[in-house]
Amino acid sequence: MLALPIIAGLMFVNACQEKESDQAELNSPPSLKMNEVDQPPQFEACADLTEKDAQINCFGQQLMAHIGQNFQYPKTGKEEGLSGKVYVEFTLTSRGAITGVELRKGLESASPGAEAIHNEALRVVESLPKVKPAKKDGSPVSVSYTVPIQLAL
Repeated sequence: MLALPIIAGLMFVNACQEKESDQAELNSPPSLKMNEVDQPPQFEACADLTEKDAQINCFGQQLMAHIGQNFQYPKTGKEEGLSGKVYVEFTLTSRGAITGVELRKGLESASPGAEAIHNEALRVVESLPKVKPAKKDGSPVSVSYTVPIQLAL
C-alpha cells in the first residue's frame, strides 16, 4: 500500500517538471528562420556534416525523404483527382521537438478529398522524428520552417 502514494508523488513531480519545461519553452524568444542561425537543426543522418550549407541541404533532403516515405495519399483525394502543392509550417523547438504544425496554404478545393490531403500533410509533418536543435551563438534556439509538399497522382 505504501507504493501507491510514492508512485502518485513521483507522477506529480514529473508532471510539474514537464509543466515547468513547457512554460520555459513558451517564454523563450520567438522562432528564428533557418538563415538566421549559426547551425541549422540536424537529423541524425546529418550529424557528421560541419558546413552550414551542407547541413541545410541535408536537413531538406531528410525532411523530404520522411515526407515521401510516410505520406499516404488519401483515397478521396485520388478519387477526386486532386493534385497541387500544400505548404505546412512548423517549429523545431530548442529541444528538437516539432510543434506548431499548421497548414500555411492548401489546395484550392474545399472538397472532402482536399481536407483529407491537408490532414495527411499535417500528420506526416507532426510525425517527424526529434532533431538536434538549431544553435545561435552556441545556444539551442527554436526555428520556424515551411515545407512545400508537391502532390501528384
